[in-house]
Amino acid sequence: MILALNSGSAHGSPLMGGTGPADAATDTLVRNLAGEIGPHGVRVLGVWVAGIPEKLTKVNSSMPVDESTIQGLLGHLDSMRITRRSPRLAEVVRTLVFLASDAAAGITGTFVNATSMPLGS
Repeated sequence: MILALNSGSAHGSPLMGGTGPADAATDTLVRNLAGEIGPHGVRVLGVWVAGIPEKLTKVNSSMPVDESTIQGLLGHLDSMRITRRSPRLAEVVRTLVFLASDAAAGITGTFVNATSMPLGS
């Protein structure tokens, strides 16, 4: 089982710079690799994991950011999501565990949107 993570920005995400082309390459790699090694019993999946709240404050610990700025950013992320809430890291991890399990044995060559970000926004 191979799990690849990216932000899903290949489908359009303003202000993300070069991540769109990089994510598009990862998307294509997952689909092609699944076709190549699937016959050997290896599943290949991608998971879109954009803006996980617990990880946002860990990006640059040397940059001073006050609590109100963090809360404002998290509120903005919540408002952008289809569900209007940001999935927590533990929820994303449970999704990854499910995808790696035998219960998901029929899933391969595709991506799962684990953070409910709209694609093409």
